[in-house]
Amino acid sequence: KADMLSELENRSSHHNKVRTEVEQFGPLINQLGAEVASVRPAKMEDCVTFSNRMDAALGLLSDETAVLKHFTDWPENKVDTMREAVAAHTTLVRLREDASRCQVSSGEHWGPQRERLGAQVQELQRAVEARSRTLEADMKRYREHSIPWDAGLLPSVKTAALKYVQVYLDRAVEETQKLMATTTPALDPSISHRCKNLCTDAAQFAFRVHQFVGGFNQECNETFARVQGLLTQLAAAEQPSSGQEELQGASGSSSSSAVAASSASQAGGSGSVSLI
Repeated sequence: KADMLSELENRSSHHNKVRTEVEQFGPLINQLGAEVASVRPAKMEDCVTFSNRMDAALGLLSDETAVLKHFTDWPENKVDTMREAVAAHTTLVRLREDASRCQVSSGEHWGPQRERLGAQVQELQRAVEARSRTLEADMKRYREHSIPWDAGLLPSVKTAALKYVQVYLDRAVEETQKLMATTTPALDPSISHRCKNLCTDAAQFAFRVHQFVGGFNQECNETFARVQGLLTQLAAAEQPSSGQEELQGASGSSSSSAVAASSASQAGGSGSVSLI
């Protein structure tokens, strides 16, 4: 019985508070609703600014949903669509900026950096693919509510992923060269194995992003060629060095055992597309 009374009191208190806010903020809500209904932002940045101002005003309400139910002219569909578009735009812009600022430190172990770069690319790819799947239907709703979605945003975010490739490849090349400088790979099979793993892993990472983006830019093509060159060098170092014929045989077989006999060659080969 006590619990029931307490619940009734809480409901009554909440109901009274909502009624008070309906009266207190009624003029503000009516004015804001009219602004929302009529607003036609020129670009998404303007939409973000307007949405933030709207949310700040609605943040004064203790229960936005309960209060707004009392206003039959409140443009709920437009508000929901605007918030959705702003959230998606903000997320994609953040992911693009994160990619553009991407860098790694030579003083930090490559393992954690490698995992971080992989996670960042995965987050970016999932966001782009999720938005792409619903974009056609979303664009129809955006047009209905005069929301100026930036058609160039998704392509620019995809292209930004190439910065992760550049950083990943540069770091893998640096780590490989450091290992190769410690000894002759031909005299230390364990070093050779580690170097090949570094380069092959980098080539596979690059190929995945290459497929997602649709090609490489010039910087990625050049760095990828360095990775292929290191693998060719490692393969040649494993061959016998007694005679010109053996050297020629090593050179001929190195390309087939280098990085990516399949994936890497596709990523850096003639199928590459310059995106910037």
